[in-house]
Amino acid sequence: MKTHYKRYLPHILPPDERLFITFRLADSLPKDAIFKLKVEKNKADELIMKTIFDETIRKVELYKNHKRYFAKFDTYLHQCLNGVQHLGIDAVAEVLAEALHYRDTKYYHLHAFCIMPNHVHVLLTSTIHKDGFFRVLQSLKRHTARKSNELLDLTGKAFWGEESYDHVVRDDEEFVRIIDYIVENPVKAGLVDKWQGWKFTYLSKEIQSWYLM
Repeated sequence: MKTHYKRYLPHILPPDERLFITFRLADSLPKDAIFKLKVEKNKADELIMKTIFDETIRKVELYKNHKRYFAKFDTYLHQCLNGVQHLGIDAVAEVLAEALHYRDTKYYHLHAFCIMPNHVHVLLTSTIHKDGFFRVLQSLKRHTARKSNELLDLTGKAFWGEESYDHVVRDDEEFVRIIDYIVENPVKAGLVDKWQGWKFTYLSKEIQSWYLM
């Protein structure tokens, strides 16, 4: 079963792990901005690999750099809300929300998500899948792209960006931080004053039982 794959970034999607996943619309970011971010990250990774020889410390620093990359990536997405934002259309966002819920319990346990106008954040626990969990994501993206393009009369055009961000949640403390990050995303982007006002934010009943207390 394949658990790792690589396009421009390494992707680690092991089974039975809590995963924080972000993917965006095609053309939601300028290509030069994406390229700049990747070059910066790769250079920082190379410097860490060349100068830090303790494996434990090296892993920590690579992890920190990965988080820095994502923070810049997400900031760019918020700044580009005047660009492609098909997910800002309720009918399109509902296609994605329905697809995420449909696969819940079948291929993963869904904890939280937030569908922004040009990207989506998802927190879930993956389950064992014979072809690897990344195949589940490919299927979800393929299905939602087809359905969304039909709604938008854009059949044949790329809907999702090629690259996604995924991260294995290390512990319960980080799990809570990521939930905070997900629900506060629309507030950070200036779309609502309080996260509860964003229609396409979801928390599972299990999460709500303690998060909303």
